[in-house]
Amino acid sequence: MGKEIKIAPSILAADIGNLRGAVEAVEKAGAEMLHIDIMDGHFVPNLSFGPHLVSGLRPHSKMFFDVHLMLENPIDYIEPFAKAGADMITVHVEAKSDVKECIEKIRGFGIKAGIVLKPDTRSEDCFELAKLSDMCCLRGVYPELAGRKFLKKVFRT
Repeated sequence: MGKEIKIAPSILAADIGNLRGAVEAVEKAGAEMLHIDIMDGHFVPNLSFGPHLVSGLRPHSKMFFDVHLMLENPIDYIEPFAKAGADMITVHVEAKSDVKECIEKIRGFGIKAGIVLKPDTRSEDCFELAKLSDMCCLRGVYPELAGRKFLKKVFRT
């Protein structure tokens, strides 16, 4: 089975004062997918956006919206982000919510479901969850703050 790699610009790298313009620029440049990091200040120490960001940008872009929930309890936020216009919701296997339950709930909204692993999480421990998912994202940085150094160890075999 072949591997497909997609590059998804992150909303965190955008000019917050001109989000719509930034999203339109990356789409015009050829990006097909937008990565939207959602942080709760608990699972990771930073705070970011809510469903209103997704619903506000959705009418202005045809890109595929990957909403990455870096939340302690992502299951509580699946419905609001699905209704806001997410095309896929990804949840961390390290979160407190049951990941299988999250995947089922996400799929219940007719959208794709993905899992995310922190750099120190053994991918071998997540093979069964990966089989249930549309995407498995191996983090190349620790999910805390933007600008961290890329960790080559995620490419281990």
